[in-house]
Amino acid sequence: MLIMTIIFESSALLARDRYSLFWDYYEVVLRRERSKEHMGLRRILQDHSQQIQQLHERVGFELQVLSEAGAQSAATLTPQELRRLTWTILYEAQFDPNGADGALLDDIVRAATHRLVLLAPHPGQGFGFDVRSLQELMAAKYLVAQEPTKLRSMLRLAAAHPHWRNTWIFAAGALYSTPLQHQHELAASVVEHVDDQTPQRLASIVPIAPRLALDLIDDGMARTLPRWRNRLIAVALRVLQEPVGPDFVPIARSILRYADAGDQQRLTVVD
Repeated sequence: MLIMTIIFESSALLARDRYSLFWDYYEVVLRRERSKEHMGLRRILQDHSQQIQQLHERVGFELQVLSEAGAQSAATLTPQELRRLTWTILYEAQFDPNGADGALLDDIVRAATHRLVLLAPHPGQGFGFDVRSLQELMAAKYLVAQEPTKLRSMLRLAAAHPHWRNTWIFAAGALYSTPLQHQHELAASVVEHVDDQTPQRLASIVPIAPRLALDLIDDGMARTLPRWRNRLIAVALRVLQEPVGPDFVPIARSILRYADAGDQQRLTVVD
């Protein structure tokens, strides 16, 4: 509710897909903090927003991996681990975090944890995201920043794991949020072929592609992109060829919502 309130205060319209909604929130918070009277960190937020964003993305991905492997879903990083990630980001950008840019490292950590406050201290544990969806969003941003071949491989691997489904939806939303057709193609083709050559998880018997495609359709990310929407719904409707399962009712509701969106969508479902 707080996230929607903050977004609505800056815009009369709320985004209709999950990625755009949460990314709008991040950008609204960043703009708000840049406008505040604290010249030191204000300048950091202005000049080093790329490094601050990269820090959030890497933390999100690290925490997503840790929460999958651990017994607790709310994973955290120690202050030392947070500084290590910041050091790596600066070093890769050819800053000198061990020397002349040591103060910059401190400023970026402070800006991320005290000004944007998306990364918050958890008593007795470390730093993490108070809102799980923000962690999944940032993990998704980290994924889509990879080069295409690596991204395709990581998306295929993550698609089969329920722990990564929300991150997957965020990642697909990020790909469809740009005008770049090759990114749209990548998202659609991974969904279409995610069950190919995967005998280890019996994909020919229990495919994941139809439900993954239905999740993307239901999210609304491709609602104004008929070329890609049509390809996704073609995969999603394969679910009707499967035996009726316990999730039949929510599946039927999703398909009906799609059919109610317009005449073309209705004809696609009827056919």
